[in-house]
Amino acid sequence: MPTRMKATYDRAMDARCTWPPASVPRRRGPGPPGWRTGHGPDLAYDLKPGEHAKTTVEVRGPETPGRYLVAARITDESGQILEDTAEILAGSPPPREDLVDVELPPGPIVVGPGGSAELTVSVTNLAQSEIRGGVAAISPFGTWGPEVTLGPRAQPFRLAAGASGTVPVTVHAGHTARRGAHWWVLVRPQQPTYGALVLVCKEEAKAFSELSSAAFADMKTAVDGIEALLRHTVAYERINYLMLMMVDPDVHFHVLPRYDGERQYGGHVFKDAGWPGPPALASHVALREEEAAALAADFAARWRS
Repeated sequence: MPTRMKATYDRAMDARCTWPPASVPRRRGPGPPGWRTGHGPDLAYDLKPGEHAKTTVEVRGPETPGRYLVAARITDESGQILEDTAEILAGSPPPREDLVDVELPPGPIVVGPGGSAELTVSVTNLAQSEIRGGVAAISPFGTWGPEVTLGPRAQPFRLAAGASGTVPVTVHAGHTARRGAHWWVLVRPQQPTYGALVLVCKEEAKAFSELSSAAFADMKTAVDGIEALLRHTVAYERINYLMLMMVDPDVHFHVLPRYDGERQYGGHVFKDAGWPGPPALASHVALREEEAAALAADFAARWRS
């Protein structure tokens, strides 16, 4: 027997203004195979802030069991299409809860300076109806700048029932990227002194002794680059490397150039409040996200590899 059920579209809208009364036409298109929709009344609304309206639509499901996505769409007077979806289960629950299966190729992505490679994301629709979604590429801080980039960051996909497809993501290494680098050099958003950095090991280690010999060897290159950069841009008198690892257990150092007096950059005044004693971490300039990104770009341009 066909599955018969009622789906009620009931969503609250937090509006900042009152729309004039509008008759919202139902948008009809090819629904999931075997599904039929009853003729309900048009939903007219004139919503004030905090109000909502609802309507009930009867749907009749197919004989084939499975998981189906049914969409409810309305159109306002500005032509905007507002949509929400509900998952409807016909028959027994499936062995997996996922609606989409996502697979990445095995092994690391290897690129040289100035080179690019493609990361192919494979997606399979496990539902019995069409799925429209998106793939978002997420990578650690430090892969958002000129050294290593990934993109596009977000891409849509559309899959028919049971269909598979691929979404390509491009990985690019800048010409200044170092081969086999084991460390990230990041700008510290909270700046106790001007030019405060974080030196982060890329290896999955929770103790300094767990680092590989290659990481220890490459740390020399990273430290040489840091000190050349800060000597040129900050003119420090001393430099402190703090390995605290109390909040973030990954192996990293807070690098603080020390000086007597103050430095200026981007409209900020950076005083070394702890000079000539230990650094005063609580006394700092908090950079906004765009300010930290601008400082990182400036330092990257000045980096001596």
